[in-house]
Amino acid sequence: MRKKKTRKKPFIYHFLSVIMVLSALTLIFFIASTAVPAIMAKNTKDRVPKPDFAAVSTAVTRQPASTDAPASTDAPASTDAPASTDAPAPTDAPASTDAPASTDAPAPTNAPAPTDAPASTDVPAATAEPVSDNGQDDGKRNHSDGYVDEKGNFIRYNEERDAEISAAFSDLLEMNSDTVGWLTAGDNIDYPVVRGSDDFYLNHDFFKAYDPNGSIFMTQYNVMRPRDTILLIYGHNMSSGAMFGRMSKYMDEEYMREYPLVRFQTIFADEAEDCWYVPVSIFSASMEKENRAYFDVRPMYFEEEEEYEKYIAEILERSNWEAPTDVTTDDELIMLITCSYNYSDSRYLLFCRKLRADETPEQMVQLYQQEE
Repeated sequence: MRKKKTRKKPFIYHFLSVIMVLSALTLIFFIASTAVPAIMAKNTKDRVPKPDFAAVSTAVTRQPASTDAPASTDAPASTDAPASTDAPAPTDAPASTDAPASTDAPAPTNAPAPTDAPASTDVPAATAEPVSDNGQDDGKRNHSDGYVDEKGNFIRYNEERDAEISAAFSDLLEMNSDTVGWLTAGDNIDYPVVRGSDDFYLNHDFFKAYDPNGSIFMTQYNVMRPRDTILLIYGHNMSSGAMFGRMSKYMDEEYMREYPLVRFQTIFADEAEDCWYVPVSIFSASMEKENRAYFDVRPMYFEEEEEYEKYIAEILERSNWEAPTDVTTDDELIMLITCSYNYSDSRYLLFCRKLRADETPEQMVQLYQQEE
């Protein structure tokens, strides 16, 4: 009996099979890295009630004591803390495994006192003398008034603990006592802002559950009262558009003029009307010192006016467009930070200055949207 010969399958058949397998794997990866985080981001956002700032009266409430913070920041900040304040870990990838050791997580910039730092100036006479460190080359930031504790740690005087808190934030503070404000910008940035452990909020949501989207968070090393010159607010550049996923649109001057108002409403009652900002600069920069596109995001407080002047000049010179307004050393800034891919280990940096006493949101909209 003759054996039936089996025909060999043509090469194209095997090639197509490989393509189909790869396509299936790609689809699974896409769902895992984009669709799932997008669903998680929407779910979290739907669960967080946005305060109705217009409807809430001027009544205030005390800020609840923090009992559930993910990581304690009660320990005085050391002046020898790591100097990097680089932006969050790369866009859509969960940051949990690399965050603590990576330069992706914001780190101290000469360690202002954490929010729980002593607010009192009643310190031992031997260490109560205000100190100032004007050095920048070694990575140490300029300090405002403060004192050195018995362990040699610099402690800034902190007025946050005794400040009156707006009733608009009562519900949010009950949900998460790390809440420090609410940020609105562009066509989709509309989130609460927290401040706790930077590493923790890289990959945890507002409710402190694991989430690759992370949270919108102010670096734990910023002090809000007395306020630092620049407040650093981080968010992931998610491909779904969530968090700071569309912040790069501000690189386009037309988009900047279409959305000229940025609102950062803090939890403090006396800042209820003092919450408007306008974009003044945006650019992509590397966090690697040896890179020609390097920018130091560490300075948060400037004691010397000359140093702040140089800083302002640099961010305006590097901006992707020229804003229709100026920036002076009397101005306060917020810096929104997210990942970019223009350079090695790079970030988009969007600088916004607070409106001055003689400026209104309506005036600034007119100024930004007028024909050039």
